Order: sequence, then structure tokens, then C-alpha cells
Amino acid sequence: LLLNRTMSIVPGGWSDPKPITDDVRQIALQVQTELEGKAGRKFDKFEPVLFSSQLVNGINYRFKVDVGSEFAHVWVSQSRDGSTVSVSGYELGKTADDPLI
Repeated sequence: LLLNRTMSIVPGGWSDPKPITDDVRQIALQVQTELEGKAGRKFDKFEPVLFSSQLVNGINYRFKVDVGSEFAHVWVSQSRDGSTVSVSGYELGKTADDPLI
């Protein structure tokens, strides 16, 4: 498992929300199509703005994503070897001010 300093992962606990880094942005972008399928619609925009992470047997992420007229909170699981990512949950209808929890 390779981690960089910008991720600040705390084993077992969630990190504080922080601005998106380039590495983490790529993880969020990998699940856009899956999220659109689960939500039943295409998003006008898909721009991750915040994230937090949790080290488990792999890494769990929580993302705040600007999807155009609203924000989405998206939970993503990444396998231990980093080879797969998948949406494990999401909430639509969020605002820029809603806390990422």
C-alpha cells in the first residue's frame, strides 16, 4: 500500500476533511460513471472539492463533489492493492456548506 504525505490517513479513524489533491481526485473520477448509474442520471459537472479517508483493509474515502446545481457526498472503497475502487454509498442534494461527515 503506497500512501503519500498529503493523504494523512489515520488507521481505523476518519481523517479531517481537506481539499482534494491530484492523486485523490483521480480516485473520485474513477467512480463517476458508477455513481451516475446508481443515481440514475448524468451530472452536469463532476468536480471533487473535499475528501476524508479511513485506513482499513484498503482505504475508504468520503468525497464532497460539485455535480452542478448541487453537491453529492460519495463514499468510495479502494482495495488494499489500489486496483479497484467502488461506490459504497452516496447522498445527493447537499450544499457547499453541508459538513462532510
